[in-house]
Parts: sequence; structure tokens; C-alpha cells
Amino acid sequence: MHTSHKVEIDSLVLTAPQALQSVKRRAVAVAGIFGIASIICAVVDLRQALHAYLVGYMLFLGFTLGCMGWLMLWHLTSGRWGFSMRRIWEAGMSNIWFSLIAFLPVAFGFKLIFPWADPAVAKTEHVKSLIQHYLNPTFFFGRAVLYFAIWILLITLLKRWSAIQDRPYDTWLGRKFNIVSSAGMVLYFWTMFFAAVDWLMSLTPGWSSTIFGLIIVIGQALLGMGLALIVGRIMVRYEPMNALMDEVVFWDNGKLLLAFVMLWAYLSFSQWLIIWSGNLPEEIGWYLSRIRGGWGAVALFLVLFHFVVPFCILLSQKLKKDPRKLALVAAWMIFMRFVDLFWIATPSWSPEHVPASVWMYAVVPVAMVGLWVALFISNYVKRPVVPLYDPRLIDIYGEAHD
Repeated sequence: MHTSHKVEIDSLVLTAPQALQSVKRRAVAVAGIFGIASIICAVVDLRQALHAYLVGYMLFLGFTLGCMGWLMLWHLTSGRWGFSMRRIWEAGMSNIWFSLIAFLPVAFGFKLIFPWADPAVAKTEHVKSLIQHYLNPTFFFGRAVLYFAIWILLITLLKRWSAIQDRPYDTWLGRKFNIVSSAGMVLYFWTMFFAAVDWLMSLTPGWSSTIFGLIIVIGQALLGMGLALIVGRIMVRYEPMNALMDEVVFWDNGKLLLAFVMLWAYLSFSQWLIIWSGNLPEEIGWYLSRIRGGWGAVALFLVLFHFVVPFCILLSQKLKKDPRKLALVAAWMIFMRFVDLFWIATPSWSPEHVPASVWMYAVVPVAMVGLWVALFISNYVKRPVVPLYDPRLIDIYGEAHD
């Protein structure tokens, strides 16, 4: 069996299809059009544009790190469910350098973005110590450098060893992947936990939640899986993905999407329940500003369409085996991740009502997502869609044909 399948594998076309180039051109057009609109936003109201930029940036970073997280999880567990998605996640996490560059507007405009950078807020008694010892600019940017250094190191190692599997090699790399992925998962959770505190939680100085960082990490996992399912929907029409990505693979990944939808809801509800029942003034205010005015409608929208509706839809086994329908659900979950980040961040700047210039919060993130997709496709088409010399390919390809 292995010999015949080895012959078939050697004859496979492993380049990405031209259909992705069409998607890339559209992404570039979207990024260009909305990028120009974003510049206009900055001219009209720089502060508001930077607020919108932070929301878009967290979405940009979420795609990148979500891909890294799924890749490391797959290296620890292996299996067919992630083998065909592997190069999708590798291409996605390769945007980490652009994520670093994209952080620069946040760094240069932090005084307009973060309330704690306002001297008047810094003098407030209940947050004065926090700002002096944790949110002072030197420590704030020092932590950011550390986060990116760790993420770049992990991604560089994973990509370097993966590239080796594109040609014949003698060394078994499984142990290296396992070691860096096991350590990497711990480092990813901790660094992203504190990054969420720095870049989102600190928008409300003095408010704290030990669950908040996990909610952001789970949201990134939804972005990474959503991307894989959408790209998988395109790739399943071409070799070798039409053999590697059968309905069982989509079913498995659909179940993972459902699991993380449930986990997001569980953690979000747990955070709300703990803070609401505690009813402490320094904690409850975060939720009060997100359920009053128009923000209450956004919160209800999240409950219904980030959890209830996707949960009910994803219970269907038939749907999870259908690449087209599953990709539509995945695209919706990506949109809902934007809505959630918008609801998390924006009330910190406009607690009384949804800002009149809400259009900026659509324009800037769309430009950033368009850029991210274009960069992702550029990364994806550079390498074979599967590592030809990964020893697991023969078994997985053979299993798909048996």
C-alpha cells in the first residue's frame, strides 16, 4: 500500500491554485480603497481613527496568533484533522513581522488611544499606583517588545523546521516540533494574556478580570479556525486537497469550531457572572458602560449571533461535513469576532452611546483585514500546500484513498 501511494504522492501538484491569486487581487483592492478611506478618517479625527485602528489591529494580530496556536496544537496531537490545514496556519502566522510593523501606529499614538496616558487620569487615586508601576510607558513598551520577541522566535523555529520537510531529509523532526509547541503553547497563553491586559483591558484603568485574557485567546482560536475552513473550502476543489480534505476532516474541524464557540460563551458568561454578583464599583462599571445606551443592543447581538445561532447551526452533523456551508459559518464567526472586539474596546472611549462616527470602526478594520489576506496569500503560494516529505503524508494520503 505504501509503495503505490508513494508513487501517487510524488506525482501530485503541490502548488497553490490560481484561484487564490484572484482572491489576492480583490484583497489588495479592498485594502487600497479602504486604506485611502482610513487616511481620510485620520485627517477628519485622528483620535477616533486610532481608536478604530486598535480594534482592527487586534483583529489583524488575532488571525496571526490564532494560526500559530492551532499549528502548535496540531503538532502536539497530530492527526488528519490538521494536516491539510498546516500550511494555511503557517502562512497565516508568517504575518507576524507585519503585525510588528502594524503595531507602530499604536505605539506612536498611545497617548490618544489609552486613557491612562492622560495626565488627568494618571492623577486619579485608585489608578495612580497602577499607572506608575505597571502602565508607565517604559514598562508598557518593554513588555510589547518581549511579546513580539517570543512570538517571532516560536514562529521562526516552526517555519524553519517545516521548510526542511519540503525536501528529502534524514533527521526526525517530530521531537523538535513537540518540544517547541509544548513550550510555545504555554508562552503563547501567558504572553497573549498580558498583551490583552495591556492593549485592551487597560482601556478601562483600574478594571481587572482574570478571565479576560483567556477570552481573547479563544477569540483568536476562532479566527484561526475560521480562516482555515474558508481557505479549505477553496482548496478542496484541487489536488491534493480533494483527497486530503474529505468530509471527515471538515467534520472534525467543524466540531472544534463548535467547541470554541461554546468555550467563548462559557468564559464570557463566567466573567459576567463573577463581576455582576460581586457588584464592586471598580469592576461593575465595565459592564454598565457596555449595556447602556446603544451598547446593550450590541451585547444582545453578541449573545444571539456569537453563540446561540452558531451553536444551534453547528450541532448539525450534515452541515459540519459540507465545506461550503461550514465556510459560511466560519466567515460569520470572523465577523462576530470583529463585533466582539468593537464592543470590548469602544465603550471605553464612548461609554454613553455608540459613537456617531461608527463608520470609522468598519473602514479601518476592513482595510487591515484586506491587507492581512493579501499578505497571507503571498505567503501561502510561496510553498507547497503540504510538506511532501513529512512521513505522515503517506499514511494520511493512503488512508484517504482506502
